[in-house]
Amino acid sequence: MLIRRRRTIFPTMTFFRTGLLAAAIGLSSCSSTAPEPAEFKLSTEALLRKYPATRQAGVARLYAQKIDTTRDQWGRESHQATGGALLVKNSTPPIWLQADSISITPEFSEASGKATAKQNDRLYIGQDETAKIRVDGSSIIPDGAVAVRGIANEAA
Repeated sequence: MLIRRRRTIFPTMTFFRTGLLAAAIGLSSCSSTAPEPAEFKLSTEALLRKYPATRQAGVARLYAQKIDTTRDQWGRESHQATGGALLVKNSTPPIWLQADSISITPEFSEASGKATAKQNDRLYIGQDETAKIRVDGSSIIPDGAVAVRGIANEAA
């Protein structure tokens, strides 16, 4: 008589799935938050008082202490905002980007260093000078030392 032994992976898979579930719960419970920069809450009038230079670039509005504009060989404009800058992109959902310097090209917008971007309920925070935050269309693309945090509740 031939007896076949059935191999089962059920106990191993159950242990593996339980471990994944515990890791997911652990990661979600330790998600951190950060306060939203005050500039993100200012009205248009307050932004115009704080930042003397402004430019409209498509659906984005750039506020800064100083903005230098150049044109390429096809006549497309690029802007370099310095001295403290804020970009408000009226995409769906809206994007806010604050940094010491922001560059806008025909393809994308970018800030380097200790910049902060906001989209929905997320903040993208540049941790050091190696960080880059790029706004490409309606997407935020972090590169380097960029932390992603939820927005802290003001009551906390």
